[in-house]
Amino acid sequence: EVESLQVSLFADKKRCEDELRAAQAAAEERLHAAEQRAAHEVELVRLDGEKRLLEEHHALQLAKAEWKRVSEANKEAMSRQVAHAEAMEVEARNALTNLQEQVNQM
Repeated sequence: EVESLQVSLFADKKRCEDELRAAQAAAEERLHAAEQRAAHEVELVRLDGEKRLLEEHHALQLAKAEWKRVSEANKEAMSRQVAHAEAMEVEARNALTNLQEQVNQM
């Protein structure tokens, strides 16, 4: 009977060891799968961040181009206004000169 108990205990021990190895292998597989999912999620976050940075860079480039366009348009408008003011000043001087000549001829 002792021998029978020993055989039974040995079989139970073997079964427990097999179950433990199977549970450990399953846990390792789950851990590996979780690590892969986490790495994938990290990559998605990195790519999303990169995408947002590219979008922001593009928006900044558009804003710079718009600012440059508006700045050039303002410079052109200012040049036209200065030229117009100078022309009016010349006309005013000419008119004053004409008036002075008319007064002198009287």
